[in-house]
Amino acid sequence: MITAMNLCHSAPYLDRLNISVPSGSVTGIIGPNGAGKSTLLKMLAGLMLPSNGIVNLNQKCLFDIPHHQRALEIAYLEQHSFVHWPLTVRQLIELGRFPHRHNPANSPATDALIIENVIEQVGVGKLVDRRFNALSGGERARVIIARALAVQASYLLVDEPIASLDLKFQLEVMNILTSEANRGRGVCVILHDLNLAAAYCDRLYLLNQGKLVCHGPAEEVLTQQTIKSTFGISVNVAKRESQIEINPVFPRQI
Repeated sequence: MITAMNLCHSAPYLDRLNISVPSGSVTGIIGPNGAGKSTLLKMLAGLMLPSNGIVNLNQKCLFDIPHHQRALEIAYLEQHSFVHWPLTVRQLIELGRFPHRHNPANSPATDALIIENVIEQVGVGKLVDRRFNALSGGERARVIIARALAVQASYLLVDEPIASLDLKFQLEVMNILTSEANRGRGVCVILHDLNLAAAYCDRLYLLNQGKLVCHGPAEEVLTQQTIKSTFGISVNVAKRESQIEINPVFPRQI
């Protein structure tokens, strides 16, 4: 489990945040722009030091764990991924196996099998010989997800993975993340679509202006009151067959 306690940061601002990312479930981080979601995720990944507080990985301080061991345990997918070399899709996905290069239990055959499985899982088989920089935004997003999955890490931390995808691939990506959680991995994902967050996340953390507003199951977090006070919009929240559905109220312009 990844746990963070009393995380603080001055810029970007975070104030005493507590969060847990357990194995075998999907944890969602939601909130308006500038709430501190990406900063929090970077700290959970060990990419940013908090001003105060602590992040633990399986009850050990994350920042005391060597970088190469962290890379085996945590795969992080940032919101905007840039590739500065003319790599093919296959070459880029193969980089996901880089943390295993010194693992004596690993082998080229193992790497090849995992890479092929990930390519099939994400559905990028037709793209493997194309240059990454020649792909569309949606295609790039799927390839970057494939690279993260190739790590086979215990925890997968993902920042807005569906932002540039059409509806079909949004659902496919969320199904992939759910499948990874069902395999025992801990998944933590930042989402802006509250309906997808409600449908796919086992637990939600709602942030606003660097502070934790509330956390818990979707039906406890995504209420009309909390959405109004956090996002500044009025919504109707309906429960349909054990799931909740959120619809904004559009005022008529006269």
